[in-house]
Amino acid sequence: MGSNILFQLLVMTTLYAPPDSPILVPPQAIHTIRKIATNMELTCDRESGWRNQYQREIDLEQFKNEVNLYRGRFQELKGVPSVQDVDCFPFTTEQIDQMLSFNRAYLKYVQLNLALWPSTYAARHDWWDDARKETEQLYIIYGLLKGAKVSYYTTYVRRLALKQLVERIGQEAYWNRQLPPCVPLWRFERI
Repeated sequence: MGSNILFQLLVMTTLYAPPDSPILVPPQAIHTIRKIATNMELTCDRESGWRNQYQREIDLEQFKNEVNLYRGRFQELKGVPSVQDVDCFPFTTEQIDQMLSFNRAYLKYVQLNLALWPSTYAARHDWWDDARKETEQLYIIYGLLKGAKVSYYTTYVRRLALKQLVERIGQEAYWNRQLPPCVPLWRFERI
């Protein structure tokens, strides 16, 4: 029992190390590494399961590459919330799809108005151009939220979406679950 815990600690230490540093465990430990990488949300069961099923034997170079892949992911995802954390946002993927559709419909309206106000009418053209940029930024935010919520994406992809979402809206807004609206409501003059 004690040696198993020590071995798992050695595997975790190996994964915490920067890419290309010495690997402290033998290639026979690949299944344990995959299991721990899955628990650390560096990969997912589907990805690890596929590798376990089709790569029963692994040579030293493949082993080094896979360990360095997990090490790189660990470094990249430091401080990124867990995929389960995204469930705290109150929207389903279907609701997010509706918001993204509304965003695209509003963008078409903005682009039509942008075409109607050529750059010779600078103030009006700039107003519509700013509305277009804001609408596109809001689309990216909701696209990242959807990417983090979709269960058929790998854990790694979902956590990358979370990382980018936090970078776009800020730590405070993320932890308070405060998303901006899906379209720039402050641009709506009349309803």
